[in-house]
Amino acid sequence: MDRDFELIAETSLKKIDPHRDIIAIVTPSDIDPRARKALAGLRPLIAPDQVPASNEWVLPQGYFLLQAFRVELDGAVFEGQLGPITRKLTKAALPDCGKIYSVPFFLNGTDWFNPNYKVTTCDERRVWWPAGEAPPQDIPPREDAASIP
Repeated sequence: MDRDFELIAETSLKKIDPHRDIIAIVTPSDIDPRARKALAGLRPLIAPDQVPASNEWVLPQGYFLLQAFRVELDGAVFEGQLGPITRKLTKAALPDCGKIYSVPFFLNGTDWFNPNYKVTTCDERRVWWPAGEAPPQDIPPREDAASIP
């Protein structure tokens, strides 16, 4: 229902942007019309080709690149990247990706329930391997990693 999209959009943006720093949401052309309508009531929407071009930025500060906004029978998801996203590499030699937000929702009876949300940056990398074994060969040493005996 339209109201589901409105509720999920409003709740997600309150979590991601409590101070209303997002000046525009970059939306794909194939976005669900109900999602577009819900978002348009909350922030200005722009197409990807309307993002200000820059040699320094892929996505300027204040822009949110919507990657997923789905509402299904048993759940929903709202995901995207928040600028600034620079054209530089991170300490882990990965392309900068700003902050990636993922906000899941589940139906609890007839109400939407959001237990948490996830924020990721490209610097974060967690790799697990069995105790007593050497780390996998493809993991470069981190300069800021502490030595754990």
